[in-house]
Amino acid sequence: MKTSRKLAAIGLATLVSASVPSSFADEPSNLNEWIGNGSLVLNERLRYEFVDQDGLDKGNALTLRSRIGWQTASMNGLTAAVDFENVVAADTGAYGLPGLTRGKGVVADNEVTEFNQYFLDYKSDAFSAKFGRQRWILDNARFVGNVGWRQNEQTFDAAVFGFKPSGTSNIQLGYIDNVNRILGNDGTNPGLTNLESDSILVNGAFDIAPEFKLSTFAYLLDFENAAALSSDTYGFRATGAIPSSDDFKLSYAASYALQGDNSGSIAGSDFEADYYSAELTGKFKGGSLTLGYEVLGSDNGVSFKTPLATLHAFNGWADKFLGTPGSGLEDLYLSYNTKIGEFPVALVYHDFSSDINGIDYGSEIDGLVKYAFGNGVVSIFKISYYDADNFATDTTRFSLQFDYAFTKK
Repeated sequence: MKTSRKLAAIGLATLVSASVPSSFADEPSNLNEWIGNGSLVLNERLRYEFVDQDGLDKGNALTLRSRIGWQTASMNGLTAAVDFENVVAADTGAYGLPGLTRGKGVVADNEVTEFNQYFLDYKSDAFSAKFGRQRWILDNARFVGNVGWRQNEQTFDAAVFGFKPSGTSNIQLGYIDNVNRILGNDGTNPGLTNLESDSILVNGAFDIAPEFKLSTFAYLLDFENAAALSSDTYGFRATGAIPSSDDFKLSYAASYALQGDNSGSIAGSDFEADYYSAELTGKFKGGSLTLGYEVLGSDNGVSFKTPLATLHAFNGWADKFLGTPGSGLEDLYLSYNTKIGEFPVALVYHDFSSDINGIDYGSEIDGLVKYAFGNGVVSIFKISYYDADNFATDTTRFSLQFDYAFTKK
């Protein structure tokens, strides 16, 4: 199975290469300038995260993420980049990890040292090709993302091709050979380490009208070391604006997807689960208000899963639903965003229940305050409280972090 998909991806690369201008194959006229006129990748993130989870001792994670690398300038549409990442903890025994709780509250920031990205990237007006370890985010990251909140981001060893048949369309097709997940690959967390992949992803985004954008997708995921996460998913996402006044802007987002088993799934599993979501946002002077409803369904004891998603961004910042429960998940949420002086502020309320069996899981309140100091330094304070009814346990989580990102003047 994996060999045939690799051959198909190689065949596609051979086919599309015929449309690439000859400059792609040319040697750069000035290698020193190609490299020397590039940009430094430098980011430091210091975070303290506390978690008080019923049934476990309190978890205290003080971690530092360092990322350094270089990206070349563009030469005839071609760039190259590499960045190296290191995550260290003041005391790894002071908190638990997914799959290794140590009897303490869980924080999903493992000590990791690895290459975060290394790739070659070619871009023209109508075509792009990117090969190597890379960050890849599709749509709103609900199905494919980089999990940027965690210290070790998720990247993909992949070949990704982009096509723009017109100025209002963008089609991406990619083959993923390995998923570099947030916990690394040191064997500490069985079942949660990097994914050996034989996956093909297709996403087409189309600007139908100024008030209507549509993306359609097919994600055929096959993981050799995690058959339970293998599936085929087909769906669409629509976003746009509803005509309103100058003082009040109304926008919407809606998605639907159908997921089923494939040849890489666990033997004997046979399911078809639905995903759907709807969101309405009103923007007004001083802030915005969003009402949303999201459902991850369940069928034949198997729930809808999104293993490549930026999971922390959805279903609450307390991280109680990083995996979909067997009875599925319904999330009714309301969020309010505003700015108090120089401080952006967000408040979110979630009500969680099951898709089947009528189970009341619990509710959650989240809050965020952000401040930009300038010169590349930003701080974020997050707090969340999950009030359990019939799923998991009461959990309080808060974090304070400081980010520094070098920007070329």
